[in-house]
Amino acid sequence: MAVSSKVRRRVGIAIGALLLTPAVVLVLALLALQFPPVRSAARDQLLGLIVGSLQGKLEVDDLRWPSLTHVELSGVRVWDRHGTFVANLGLVSAHIDLPPLLAAKVHLTEVTADGLFLDCFRTVAAEFADITPKELIVDNTCMQLVSKPHQFEVLAAGNLYGDLLSDLGAGLVGGVSCTAAINHGEGVRVYEAVYGAAHEAVPPDTANPLPLILPAIELL
Repeated sequence: MAVSSKVRRRVGIAIGALLLTPAVVLVLALLALQFPPVRSAARDQLLGLIVGSLQGKLEVDDLRWPSLTHVELSGVRVWDRHGTFVANLGLVSAHIDLPPLLAAKVHLTEVTADGLFLDCFRTVAAEFADITPKELIVDNTCMQLVSKPHQFEVLAAGNLYGDLLSDLGAGLVGGVSCTAAINHGEGVRVYEAVYGAAHEAVPPDTANPLPLILPAIELL
């Protein structure tokens, strides 16, 4: 049975509408988020979802909405459900899943705890009035460490930034094998031989004794 052109046209319009409707909804939602009242309402709803998952209180200094499904919150402070301050998280990235009917579900994809580290650093620094503390972002610290290394005596950093800075510092003094690693803890110290992975640069049947000798010297 032949299908009339009118029916084909109506079917095409229906299919096109089904395909275009989600895109139109997303575009309209992104446009609506450009207006402060809508952004404010959406922000309150988003924070409500996050707080519900954390079972506590959340304060945010600023909220950036790069896309409909990705949100960045800065100046994040968290309290537990009993009102006890938990942490200053700094920057938090959140992803919003939008299942059918736009029932949003939020989960945190990345948490940068620089704020918590800075709080601890400032608290400890206040106990040592004879030491002048200085705060630098990590990329500036790397540049300063290369151009003016003599200005630093002690560097305090978290695990990620500390790994970057220690590798850079080792490069400044001749390589990772020219350094000794000493891990200080409360009531314990661990001395270890630092090693690298440039096996292709080492001739066969040769070894560098410095990574073993330098920590041993520090033990004396």
